[in-house]
Amino acid sequence: MKYTKGLRFLAIACLLIMGILSNGEFTSIAMEKIVLQDKDVISIEKDKSLIGASTFKANEIYIYLRDKIARDVGIEAADEWVFEGLPCELLTAEGQGWQSGKVWFCLEFIPDEKENSNETDDEPTKALPESPLDDLRAELLDS
Repeated sequence: MKYTKGLRFLAIACLLIMGILSNGEFTSIAMEKIVLQDKDVISIEKDKSLIGASTFKANEIYIYLRDKIARDVGIEAADEWVFEGLPCELLTAEGQGWQSGKVWFCLEFIPDEKENSNETDDEPTKALPESPLDDLRAELLDS
């Protein structure tokens, strides 16, 4: 099977996002990960875009990948790789034995770490507007 340059890049990017290091070890990323849904909008530098646009929906990348993969393995296998999951078995380095399941491509977003604010835990946060239900909430929480 021949791989295109773009798919090789994607595979490397996915491995890096998942935290697989060059020495084969797996490291968990202690950051929040958001798996992008079809209608989520991404904005990147246009010259780094796979589809030639600086702003696009995640589904446009999924369709682009499906079309690229379809050239190598056919549309049915491409749909499995991108949309449905391809039945497979996995043997992890942790020695848990073979596990059956599915594998597929997904886009993940990892937010930048938030900068430490100058507020301390002692300082009050923004107060919520008063509500006529505040007394009821307090009563229910005390029960």
